[in-house]
Amino acid sequence: MSKAIVGARVVPVEGEPIDGGTVLLEAGKIVAVEGPGFAVPDDAEVVDAAGKWVLPGFIDAHAHVGLAEEAEGWAGRDVNEMTSPVTAYVRALDAINPADQGFRDAIEGGVLAVNVTPVPATRSVARPSRSSAGAAPSTRWCCASRPA
Repeated sequence: MSKAIVGARVVPVEGEPIDGGTVLLEAGKIVAVEGPGFAVPDDAEVVDAAGKWVLPGFIDAHAHVGLAEEAEGWAGRDVNEMTSPVTAYVRALDAINPADQGFRDAIEGGVLAVNVTPVPATRSVARPSRSSAGAAPSTRWCCASRPA
């Protein structure tokens, strides 16, 4: 069965936003993104989205879902690694909990993909520096555990 989301402001992945647009789905996949006047198939379930927006899914390039474990308390807090000043070996994969509520929250908010990363306690930070006396500040990367 197909489903048609009609009357919304549709923001496609490519192209300009479409006011009064229609998104047609079949078996859960988008098969058409059209403007006003699109002929919705007779057998389609119609969802009236007038006054609403339809957006493509979001990609979060820096997230900690599955590492913070909202419902687990201290035992599930694996975001920040503080065992050593150098933790290049730390991987989110070793601590991630796929049952974390954060994943469900992200999905409900329209996030389709995340890059889950741990945070070393001695992470690199950007700090302004001057290359010579009186010169304009520039950004230089340095390790917080080894001041420049």
